[in-house]
Amino acid sequence: MATTHEKQIVRAQETGAAALAFTLTDATQDIEIQSVELHLDAAAATSENFTITRSDVNNSEYNTLLFTQDMNTETDIAITDDDAKFLVMAGDSLVFAFTNSDTNDFGLTIKYHRLPVRGGTRA
Repeated sequence: MATTHEKQIVRAQETGAAALAFTLTDATQDIEIQSVELHLDAAAATSENFTITRSDVNNSEYNTLLFTQDMNTETDIAITDDDAKFLVMAGDSLVFAFTNSDTNDFGLTIKYHRLPVRGGTRA
């Protein structure tokens, strides 16, 4: 009998009115990001970037900036479809950051799914 693995979507959220510094990590399974949404209650008046960085668990020399957007005059960022399909290996992290000097209220939503566990260990 064939077994199918449905992709269960998991949602992580963060809110605040100061600097955004959110880290998403799964210590045991690879994950694939489906979408990232950031909403500000008012357009940012300061030129500061919202960034997404992959942080490698084994060696910081592999850390990679995956996305950056100047939030000056922006209230909403939506990364969806193929643009959001960031693969994060077990133990690695995605770091979401925005200085938010204007202290706007924000809401960050990340939707992702865990990939099936494979045999072996990560080098």
